[in-house]
Amino acid sequence: MRTKERPGSIPKHAVPDHERKSMRCKRKRATKNALNSPGKVKSSIMIQAEQIQLSLGTEFPSFVKLMVKSHVSTCFMMRFPISFCKSHLPKQNSIIILEMESGEQYKLKFIADEQGLSAGWSKFVTLHKLLEGDVLVFQLIEANKFKVYIIRAYDFTEVDGALGLQNLVAHTKQNDSG
Repeated sequence: MRTKERPGSIPKHAVPDHERKSMRCKRKRATKNALNSPGKVKSSIMIQAEQIQLSLGTEFPSFVKLMVKSHVSTCFMMRFPISFCKSHLPKQNSIIILEMESGEQYKLKFIADEQGLSAGWSKFVTLHKLLEGDVLVFQLIEANKFKVYIIRAYDFTEVDGALGLQNLVAHTKQNDSG
């Protein structure tokens, strides 16, 4: 008995499992990009991460990355912003060191064609108990070495929750009027 496919979807039997997984990751990345597009209300955790990034100064380049499901549970691939990779990272596969605030260091494989971290990333996620919604600030402090700051999504005070609720109300009102 054949199951019904969603309109516009590719039948399961037509695509190998490893390719379907890659397609799911790409769809999730597109959804995440749409959520972070200009004009959207920023969450308090993203505001906090951007404040940390600003406090780091401009001597060393940095970027902020929101953890989505593909980063922490399904694909275990951590892609960096393309423009950052083109400007600051090697054009070939190499080892990248992630250094925590505590000084702990982790060696991970950087895949140049994918602009991201692969081998070692799942272990890093597990060791640091990263969850969907957490935000990382990456600061390139040496060639192939990042200082990493973790901002936890579920480590907020009541004030942060109230600010998030205010943003939600403001966003809802904006959508209702638009």
